[in-house]
Order: sequence, then C-alpha cells, then structure tokens
Amino acid sequence: MTSKRVTALLLVAVLLASAVGGIASVAAAGPSDGGGAPSTAAQAANETNATNETETTNATAADEAYVTDDGDVVLVYNYEEPTGDHSIPSGHAGVDVSEGLAHVRIDGEEVDANTTGEVTLWASPDEIAANGTLSTPQPDWLTSLDADIESVSNETENRGSLTVDATMALDGEARALSMVQYAGTSGFVETTPTTLESNGSAGIETAIGLGADRNHHVVLTESDGSYTLAVEESYVLQDRYGEDPTEGWDSRDTARETLEREFCTANDTSCSVTVENYALSDENRLDLSYTVTYDGVDAAISEAIVRGLTMSSANVSEAQASDLAAHVENVTLSRVEAQLVSAGGETSATWNVSLEGRDDLTLAYAGFLELLGQVSNERGGMPGGPEMAVGGPFGSSPEELAEQLQTQVEASRAANLQQSTQWDLAFTTSGSTAQLNGTVDSETTNWASYVDELEARDGPVPASTAASLDIGTTGDRVEIDGSMTVADDDLLQSALESYNETLSEYGAETARLTETIDAVEAANFTRARMDLSVDDRVTYEGAVAVENASALSARLPEPFASIDGSYTSLDGSQTIVRMENAVPSDADVSDVEELALVDEETVITLGGEGDWSFDSLDVDYVESYLGLRSSDDGSDDLPVVVLAGGGLAVTAAAGGGVVLFRRL
Repeated sequence: MTSKRVTALLLVAVLLASAVGGIASVAAAGPSDGGGAPSTAAQAANETNATNETETTNATAADEAYVTDDGDVVLVYNYEEPTGDHSIPSGHAGVDVSEGLAHVRIDGEEVDANTTGEVTLWASPDEIAANGTLSTPQPDWLTSLDADIESVSNETENRGSLTVDATMALDGEARALSMVQYAGTSGFVETTPTTLESNGSAGIETAIGLGADRNHHVVLTESDGSYTLAVEESYVLQDRYGEDPTEGWDSRDTARETLEREFCTANDTSCSVTVENYALSDENRLDLSYTVTYDGVDAAISEAIVRGLTMSSANVSEAQASDLAAHVENVTLSRVEAQLVSAGGETSATWNVSLEGRDDLTLAYAGFLELLGQVSNERGGMPGGPEMAVGGPFGSSPEELAEQLQTQVEASRAANLQQSTQWDLAFTTSGSTAQLNGTVDSETTNWASYVDELEARDGPVPASTAASLDIGTTGDRVEIDGSMTVADDDLLQSALESYNETLSEYGAETARLTETIDAVEAANFTRARMDLSVDDRVTYEGAVAVENASALSARLPEPFASIDGSYTSLDGSQTIVRMENAVPSDADVSDVEELALVDEETVITLGGEGDWSFDSLDVDYVESYLGLRSSDDGSDDLPVVVLAGGGLAVTAAAGGGVVLFRRL
C-alpha cells in the first residue's frame, strides 16, 4: 500500500475517532425503567436486529415530544442514572446535520495518576497532524536517558536521524546482562540509481568464551556471468550424533569431494572446486582454503524464468518472459565479502557488499507485477486473486505498482538520486551499570530534482512528512514530547476515489461499501480534531466538520435519516433530538403520534403551550474549536436554546458526537 493511502487511512481514523466518542458516552449512560438507551452497543444492536428499519419500539420512542408552530419537533429522551458502582462522567455530545458538525466532550472522574499527558490530532482533506506530551515516573533501573528521533521528507529534502544516550542499573534480573561486556555495530549503506554499496561490522564481547576459536572469510565476485566464491576458514570439526567428525574432511581429496557435493548440485551450470590449502590437526581443527567457480549461472536463470513462465497457465508470451529475464541477468554482484571471527569471548563480523544493476532488479520486480496483474485480469479480478498478495482491495493493483516502480526508476536515473545511511550503535557494561549510545543518520542527494522528475512523468510524488520524538529524564520523571505531520494535495479525496475504483472491480459484492465511500466523498469532509488529556482527570474532546452531512445521514434507515440534530447531556441524563418540518404547521396530537419515534406513551406538547428551553450543539464554539472561526472574546460560555411560544430558535450549549445513532 502506498504511503499516500496509508496516510489517508490515518486521516479517516482521526475523523472517526473524533466523533465516535459521542456514541460510546451516550450508550454508557444506561437505560431507564421507562425504556431509555441500551447500556451497551451490543444491546442496541440486538434491539435493532429484532425490528425492521421503520418499526417503532419502546427503545426508540421518545419520552416527550414538543412541536413548534412551524412543524419542527423536538424529542426528549430521559434516562435514569445507573445505580451501584456505575457512574456517568460529565460532558455532552451533539450533532447538527444542517451545519455539518459533530462534537463530544467527556470529563472523567478525578484520578490519582502518576502519569500525565496530552495529545492533539488534527485532520483536513490535505493534512493530518498530531502532537503530544507524556510525563511518567522514572523506572528504578533507568539512571538517565536522552533520545531524539527526527524525520523530514518534502519537495526539497529527505532525511532522518536518531541519537540515543542511556545509562541503566543492572539490578535484579537485569544483572544477567553484565555478562555482555560489549555489543555494537557500525556501517553504512549507499545507493545510486544503479548501484548499492554497504560496508559494516558487528561484534560482541562476553565475560566467558563462546566455544572454540573459529575464522571464516568469504568473498563472492562476478564477471561476465561467471561467479567465483573464495573461502578461507579455520574451525574445529564437531562430533555430530556420535559420528566421526573428520569423515569427509580427512584428506585434501575427500574435502574437495565434500565441497563439490555441497556446492555443485545444479545441472544447468558448470561448477568446479579447487582446494588451495588443507590442514587437519590432531585436535580436529580444519584449516581450509578453496575456490568454487560457477559458469553459465545468468543464462541458466534466464532460461529457467522463460521456461517457467511460458509453460505455466499464466499465458505469458516468450517476449514478456525474456524481457523480465534480461533485467535479472543485468544485475551484477560486483563483490560480496564477509568475515566472522570468534576468539575467546569476542566475536566479530564484517561485510562489504557491492551491487550493480539495482535499477534492473527493480524493473524485474515491476515486470513480475505486470505478469501478476495479467493473471489477475484473466481470472476476472476475483477476490482472493493474485492482486490480494500485493495490495489487497485497498491497495494499488499489480499494474499500478509496476507503473509506479518504472516511473521511479526513470526519475531516479534522470535526477541521479543518491541516498546514504550511516549508523554507530554500542551497548557496554561496567560492573552494575550499562550504557547504550548510538547514532543513525540518513541523507538524500538530488531529492528535489527527483521530485521534479516524478512530477514531469505524472508519477506518484511522496507526501510531505515531518516527525520528531524527544525522550529524556528530568528529575525523577521521564518526559516524552512528539509531533507528526503528513500533507498531500487532496489526500483523502484521491484515496477514496482510488479505493472505489479498485472495489468496483469486485462487482456487486462490494456495492454497499462503494456506496458508503461515495457518501463520504459527497459529504466533503472539512476538518477533524481530537484532544485527550490525563492529569487529575481524564478528558476527551473531539469534533468533525463536513460540508454536506445530509449525504451521510441519507445512508441511515428511517426515521433516523430525518433527524437534523441531537444533543446529549451526560450528567443531565437527557438526550434531545431535533427533526425539522416533521409535521404540518397545524398538526394535532394524532399527526405527531404518526411519527416513527413517537408512540402512545410519549407526552406531546403542541406549539403555543408554554415556553420551553433545550440544549443543542453550540455551532460557534465547535467551529472555533476546529479552527474554522475565531472566538470574539475567547469565552467558553455556552448559551441555551429558547423555544418561545413554540417558535424554534436553536442557539446552544456545547455538544458533539454522532449521537443520532444512539437508538440504532
């Protein structure tokens, strides 16, 4: 799955998380004896399954109904506070379909928490951002810690870094780590459009030996399709299953025969073994130097690829198979060198790798994906086909991935894209103290040119990302501070369109899902925000704004599709539901009783029968919270709805959350 699609999924997750809190909070309030909301989502689902989409039950009928002279209806649901150990948190949740807003705030009970923190998530059609802090008591085993992680990728630069410096006490079970005196690794990886180079080392030192001394040195080189493996090694032959450990190694000739059996098993290549040095001591230590030469390997691989593909049921032409094989044949292992040395309690490994034809290797994989897509198309794109192994129904098709890879190779060649990563990490112990120190740095040269080349070829340009994480000890606490942003033009819209395009290939099986995605697109998501904080109490707040909420509500069964807004006061044990133009302006009681959310037990009050006041979502506050407008005085004071003489004037106390789903 491409990074853009992963980011879009994160964006959708923020959108849902910002609103779903309202559902959970209202459901948790519990039912009243008179038939309030179900106490759990499972109970609500069971009640819904027991009725059809339009049938009224005691679980959905309002306790009270107030009718205005304009034919609007305000439904009131009252429910009792639960008894026993259950408690309702303070807060509110509401939705306004006309304004396209949903909001929830929940203030939990006071807690005695040693850990405090807060996190804020923002999302828009083009961007997702998060930042937060966490403070927690410092563990006894941690003496000090300073770690920083940073990553930046945009149109002009692509880099990342990590640094860590930690000191730990080796007490209790951790004391066993003192056996490791040193463990570390350092090295680098560098790539160009056509090459890959890597050089590095790793080692470990222990307080006790790790067996008999041994040394292995291996060098693999290639020239014009011929491979040469040169090996020098010294080690003690080990007794296995009671057999003579020297069997097969007791002379130069038998050693050569053993090596031929190990290395020269392929029938399509020419293979020879030459033993340059041989010695076997009385202690069964074998000192051996030998060379293995392979001829015709590339040709054999190419022939196997062509033969395997053209003879399969995939209906691959010989030209297609030959093109893929040619890319594989162009890859050259210039040099692969590795050495392992173990002496006493010290063991070290080094490596040096040089690869040419990196671009051809990528193009070979792209060719494989194209063939995979061809097989998928011949099978009609049925669920479970080869495309599922690549991206699944929400990822790119094999053909799309192949095209992207080909474009990236062309762009990297034109820009001469170069990337390098260096690292140096070490773990050391001294007495009852351990230290971890290290750095990792990644840099990219000609990144801006690479992005320009991608754009010139209409290729997928990586989303702009930035992330940082700082972890450190202060006093007797561990402090964590992090942030993250991902931005791309039409991030959500393009992802939804791509999902639907892919899903449409599955026919009727995904029709309802594609219709839902169409509704999400039509709603025109604007912004979402979520805040979670833990201090002396846990507080959650979230909101979502869309331009056309009716596109989403229309997907609900009646009568819920006709609901224009709702508001729930968690500590007030009451839910208000607003329905505009629900009855004629001159409606009587019988007209109101015909509403699906009203039954014979609902107390009905017609327009003109007194003044009523109800809470609803505070549009100004929610838009300010979402950054869609600025509060004039910065006040969080929340006005109240006043229904004078049956005329509906909805101002509001704060609210939020998609609570119109409460009775489903």
